[in-house]
Amino acid sequence: MKHFFKFVMSFISVALFSNTVLSNDEYENIWVAAGQGGIYHGRFDQADGEIIDLKRAAKGKTTYLVKHPSLNVLYAVQRIGAGSSIISYKIEDNQLTLQSQLDQRPSGGAHINISPNGNLLTVSYYGAGVVGVYGLSTDGTISSVFDEEQHQGSSVNLDRQTSSHVHWSGFSPDSKTLYVTDLGTDHLWVYKVNTNGLALIDKVKSAPGAGPRHIAFHPSQKFAYVSDELHLTVSIYRQDVKTAKLKLIQIVKATPGSEKESWSSLSDIKVHPSGKFLYVVSRGYDRVAVFKIDQNTGAISPVETEPIRGSISRNIDFSASGEWAFVVGRMSNTLAVFRLDKNTGELAYNHQLYSIPSPYSIVVD
Repeated sequence: MKHFFKFVMSFISVALFSNTVLSNDEYENIWVAAGQGGIYHGRFDQADGEIIDLKRAAKGKTTYLVKHPSLNVLYAVQRIGAGSSIISYKIEDNQLTLQSQLDQRPSGGAHINISPNGNLLTVSYYGAGVVGVYGLSTDGTISSVFDEEQHQGSSVNLDRQTSSHVHWSGFSPDSKTLYVTDLGTDHLWVYKVNTNGLALIDKVKSAPGAGPRHIAFHPSQKFAYVSDELHLTVSIYRQDVKTAKLKLIQIVKATPGSEKESWSSLSDIKVHPSGKFLYVVSRGYDRVAVFKIDQNTGAISPVETEPIRGSISRNIDFSASGEWAFVVGRMSNTLAVFRLDKNTGELAYNHQLYSIPSPYSIVVD
């Protein structure tokens, strides 16, 4: 009992006085899309891996977030009724103020991304099988529907692939190419971003039934890594910077041992900012698979699998320093913090586990 009292008093002391110990420069902002819980915000202490002042910052069923590359503007995709909404918030003193909103978009908004030049948003609509691109004003306001492309097709999995399910979309570094994963059609769709809309320039077929979910590009722009949700594999592609096309070079099992689980699938995939390591998140198996990347060939070799300390994760992200990783557990209502070894890529649980209702994704700013 005495030890418990000491722990409680220590916790209260940190909560009351931590704001006076560190300056704002020593913190990073954590924004979490929390499903029906809206958006949560906290401040991350880079010294010890603690998140403080974690609380709700906005309402609305939010599935994914992205921050403007140069402005203090946060973008959210929300599922409202049978459709979706895209919302921009101004960030002022760690508070969110509604800036603009675009309603009555296609159903099942699952992912949102922004062009590196800050001119366009892209949203992936899983339910409708649509990829959308939206214009942004100079202040970050959502200003127009640039283009919305309806995908058609199906594949071999009769439970999950009877129609198109667009799951992820993202721009090339020069903002001139849009890459899209379609879990339902087993294709990667590649679009040229023209002044008047999108033009399809390539469709890259995945293995039948693979179900491509997310793409992670290597910082060298030589390789692309795709999490195949249904096959629990990573498909590795060589990227041609000049043509923007992708060529499959390797398929690797991401979760050896997951077969014993009653259900398991892949979700997020990220390349570490250093380009040395790849991180693949599984659900059901509930682990992060860590791989080392060969910088010449793009091939990956296993380093470890780390439990996420939660259940059914959709997202992993890193601190700006690359020394910390954050993993959410949607079904466990958790956000876990891991120290990341920048030499080996290994993750070490930092004994920091936070409660957030149904977290979907994270933005670290």
